[in-house]
Amino acid sequence: MKDIKAVFEDGTGGRGSFLFIEKAPNGKYFNNYGYDKDLCPQAPSSAGGFASYGEAERALYKHRPHAVKLKNPYRKARKNKKVR
Repeated sequence: MKDIKAVFEDGTGGRGSFLFIEKAPNGKYFNNYGYDKDLCPQAPSSAGGFASYGEAERALYKHRPHAVKLKNPYRKARKNKKVR
């Protein structure tokens, strides 16, 4: 399973594609662009490895200025927090 740190919609309106920031096992962060789970299970393009999440997020907004951050469905719930 990918270690997805954040999910974004590309911000173009309509049925846009998705973007996500992933943390690789080596500790670097990668931006994955154009993901569409129905059309392609792999993102067709990516950028990285960035040293920090903040660096990856700044690059993502530079590449896709209209991107909208979504609630991340892949985030693991904290042990002390109830999941609804």
